[in-house]
Amino acid sequence: MRFLFILAALMLSFSAYADISDASKRASQASFVRGSADADILEVSSVECRADVGGNLGGKYFVIYSALDAVKYAPWYDVDDGSSAPTVAGATLIEIDIATADTGATVCGNTKTALEAISGTPFTVTGTTTLTITNSAYGASTDIADGDTSHTDISKTTDGAINTALAITSTDIVSNIRGFSLCNDAVNTSTYLIFGWASEVTTLGSRLGKGECFVCENCKKGVLETMYVAAQAASNTYAITQYRQQ
Repeated sequence: MRFLFILAALMLSFSAYADISDASKRASQASFVRGSADADILEVSSVECRADVGGNLGGKYFVIYSALDAVKYAPWYDVDDGSSAPTVAGATLIEIDIATADTGATVCGNTKTALEAISGTPFTVTGTTTLTITNSAYGASTDIADGDTSHTDISKTTDGAINTALAITSTDIVSNIRGFSLCNDAVNTSTYLIFGWASEVTTLGSRLGKGECFVCENCKKGVLETMYVAAQAASNTYAITQYRQQ
């Protein structure tokens, strides 16, 4: 809500520099700062499924966490509707229905279906005999771990992270600021810069394509010093030009 309120109050404009630097408006360019914004990262895990042998996957489980450890899940296997659910402290159990002697591919397919059916869709899942499980939200999570399935492989492949940062340090903001512009200096035309006034800019922010700028007229220090930036790719460069009241 805070982000939306500020956006409404500022009335976002992608106008040209001339609008704010026009001498008739008594403003002049005062400072130019270039920065880089690292990309936020989704956690990715891998599960290589083994086949069931004589019902021996019954009641077995592994543990996986949604982004920022919001929820601990314990997917477990119910063979022929006759297995007892495991006890896993602090976990939300996710039942995976399989049959005796199901192949690894079938076990993986049913695991994928169960994970994708979780309320709120905390994961996206691809693959057949090996599943790639990607958290739907950005940020670090406790690594995926096997309980007792003895699947061929269960491992974390990519650490999640939130790399949003303030666009500019307070000490770099000029005194008597009249307004500012923020421009995406990305080399790759498909790389977006994401900015906003909340640390969760990846979900709450606005996007700038290569060469696009956001201009904020009549914006004081308090607006610029609370701006966050993130990138669609690592080390996406951006430039901030500040204008001072004459």
